[in-house]
Amino acid sequence: MKHCTVCIMCMALRSMCENILQLMTTTIDKMEDVLWPFLLEFLTTDLYLLAMGPLCRSIAHISAKKRQEDSDDCMINFEEEVNIPKPPALISRLVVLVCQPQNGRNRGEHILGAMKGLSPNLHADIVELWDTVIPKLVQYIEESDEEKRSHGFGAKDVIEDIRPSRSGGLDRGAW
Repeated sequence: MKHCTVCIMCMALRSMCENILQLMTTTIDKMEDVLWPFLLEFLTTDLYLLAMGPLCRSIAHISAKKRQEDSDDCMINFEEEVNIPKPPALISRLVVLVCQPQNGRNRGEHILGAMKGLSPNLHADIVELWDTVIPKLVQYIEESDEEKRSHGFGAKDVIEDIRPSRSGGLDRGAW
């Protein structure tokens, strides 16, 4: 009985922390200056795997807002921000995580939102593609057919959908 009480308390604490991060991200104006791009440091750290849903939800919100407002600090200088993982590491991690969108308390929609919001920072050649494809993937996740959703996307399906075509490809010069 004592073990169950501890588990419930831990789950309640986790939920409360997720709500606090979400409220800080969406309601406190100057918090964006603190969180951007600092939150990206946690994306590739295994220790924060269970926090990917709330973390990506906040990143998606901030990055989408910065893109929409064409904010001066929207683009990240990865040479100056040495603690931020580089674009290839961010892309790899997000693609792997989104292949199981229902894990981590339905994190898939938030990961896709973060990918879309971060796309100008990750590579110029993926912005238009991801702006088109990612909303369709989000819609797929939101479908009510449990049988279809429980199978996840599968890595091959996600990669096929979000990568530039073989004919065009990415300009690999910057990589």
